[in-house]
Amino acid sequence: MSIHPLAILALCLFFLRVVLNSNAALIDHVQAGVDKGFEFGLDLANKAATASGDLANKAATASDDLANKAATASDDLANKAATASGDLANKAATASGDLANKAATASGDLANKAATASGDLANKAAEYSVVREFLEEKIVPEVNELTNDLKKMPNQKSES
Repeated sequence: MSIHPLAILALCLFFLRVVLNSNAALIDHVQAGVDKGFEFGLDLANKAATASGDLANKAATASDDLANKAATASDDLANKAATASGDLANKAATASGDLANKAATASGDLANKAATASGDLANKAAEYSVVREFLEEKIVPEVNELTNDLKKMPNQKSES
């Protein structure tokens, strides 16, 4: 008993269809993963930019508040010292200078820390931007091309 050549052809076409359907499902799965990764990268870059701006604003506000408090304390101390004796005035002036120096140092330290944190966040945002660019330029077009190629293939039905 021999197998008819058309039966062999039908069997081959059936297996070819199974393989093509598996590839289409895999490409759809990869496309979905790329889309999720792209959305995650965008979301992370937006959050990093927002956090960087918030941190810079808080640091600037804290620096201004500290400078205002130091200036107020310095003025109060100078007024009290002027009312007291010359020795007390000299001590108050020294204390006022020390307070102003400490306030300036603290303000500078705070500004430096804020600038460092802002720079770190900006670097992270830039890294995610590079990943996003890679996804947009390399992976997404390749997946789209594979998807289009699969769609162009005729959907062959096996006839037995």
